[in-house]
Amino acid sequence: MTALILCPGVHDPGWTAGLMACLRQGDLWPSGKMHRFFPPGQRAWSAYALRRWLEATVEGGTPLVFLGFSAGCVAAISTAWACHHQGTYPVQAVIALDGWGVPLGGPFATYRLSHDRYTHLTGGLLGQGDRAFYGEPAVPHAQLWQAPEQVWGWSTRDQPEYITAAQFLAQCLATHALQ
Repeated sequence: MTALILCPGVHDPGWTAGLMACLRQGDLWPSGKMHRFFPPGQRAWSAYALRRWLEATVEGGTPLVFLGFSAGCVAAISTAWACHHQGTYPVQAVIALDGWGVPLGGPFATYRLSHDRYTHLTGGLLGQGDRAFYGEPAVPHAQLWQAPEQVWGWSTRDQPEYITAAQFLAQCLATHALQ
């Protein structure tokens, strides 16, 4: 069973409630599938803290999908690479929401969502990911995590598509939730 690992940034823990509601109500992640929330109070950017937490809460060998926001993207991509190299957890994907300045790439699927076009273009210099999305019109940074169903923008596929961030997340997660 694939585990969805939520890696929030440095913000009020209440910000994550909107994303959790979206995950449940929008059927973005099947209810029978496991998801874990890297607890607030941890160092959001710390791959070491995330790795220790993973080892204590998720059984080794469980396939993982990381969903990071802001500073949480640092821990998500770093931990994904560590898991890949050490072979402790198979990593299926890393999804970075506003992980500006975070290099994104790997032997697993990578996706980048940005709250505006500028962040999309400049953040993508360090790796756009396999697919990307940016808010148009631009929205506040926090809204991408708190209410992805309200953020409209462009999915940069072969055929660009104007959709919500929640719809983009659903497309990204669909492949990995079934594995």
